Amino acid sequence: DITVAKNMPFTITGYLPVINSIEPARASNHNQVRVQITGTNFYSGGQIILNRTGENDIVATETTYDSITQVSGLLDIRNRNTGLWNVVVINTDTKSGTLANGFEISVADTVYAYPNPCKLVQNQKVYFANISRQAALSIYDLNGDLIYADANINANPYCWDLVNSLGRKIASGIYLYVVQEGETLRRGKIAIIK
Repeated sequence: DITVAKNMPFTITGYLPVINSIEPARASNHNQVRVQITGTNFYSGGQIILNRTGENDIVATETTYDSITQVSGLLDIRNRNTGLWNVVVINTDTKSGTLANGFEISVADTVYAYPNPCKLVQNQKVYFANISRQAALSIYDLNGDLIYADANINANPYCWDLVNSLGRKIASGIYLYVVQEGETLRRGKIAIIK
């Protein structure tokens, strides 16, 4: 039994949310992804957040309370840095639960260059889509000579202005590109024509 003195303020708080799993637990950084979180002690009106040190939080939109054991939401992970992120559920009473490193943002599966072929007189740039920030780009001629490299990609799509590492315009021909992120390599060809 609980006895409360007259005119004594008190609050009743809920339990800490506990996250057991998130589905899917991995998605590429070229899209939005709808996730479903299972666990216990979820309350209507709560938030779903992905966070990690040194990064801005990713706050889910369209969050729905399915039951005390399930919540879902839409995460916009487009162009976000890859790697493992913590999954956090915050209830309306500010109590939170965390699944450490519970969600992985990966690089998009297919890197591609456009326009391809690229006409030197019409287009003075080639764009690389689905390229992750913090990736490295290397471009080679058919002899295997390095023509251009950027070890610090900072945009998606990434724009190459068709100059070599010395700042000179490249000649027409076939070029090979390699995008590296960690251990993952993605390769392709670009045709530059007059």
